[in-house]
Amino acid sequence: SMHLGITGSPSGDQPAPDVALRASVDAQKTPAEMTPRELWDLVRTGNEYDRRVQSARDMLFKVPFRYAKYKQASKEEWILLSPEAFQDNVRMVARDIYPPNVMAVLRRDFPKDHQAQKTRLLEHMAAFRDSLQTKIMDDVHPDYADHIRSVQSYVDRMIRDELSKI
Repeated sequence: SMHLGITGSPSGDQPAPDVALRASVDAQKTPAEMTPRELWDLVRTGNEYDRRVQSARDMLFKVPFRYAKYKQASKEEWILLSPEAFQDNVRMVARDIYPPNVMAVLRRDFPKDHQAQKTRLLEHMAAFRDSLQTKIMDDVHPDYADHIRSVQSYVDRMIRDELSKI
């Protein structure tokens, strides 16, 4: 096992296996103690067995947003905006606010009600886009800021190219 590097070398000159992680993110820090930049580094460089990685992902990519689902009271929901899931989850918010089956009926049979729901949907989606700005006000990693801006752009395109035309 010594020549496989499992127990370390007798001279002690080999770095510990997690030295690369410790170099970028202090291995003793909890995610709550980390800066947004350190959280991003942990998500990027941490290994899947480090429990802090999932916690850091949640802190970076789960955002609270208060909105009312169709015909329900307003309440705060957590929206996951990770790079692999944000498009589906942003669309889910829009569907929650104004479900497609309801939209079809209102547009056909109750145009005034449809217009009111459409306006409500557009206002909520714009508020959601604007609320994301708070995620990039701190000292965040430029790549994270780019990701949040891409989510904002996605919401903008959705409002402009799809939702405003329903």
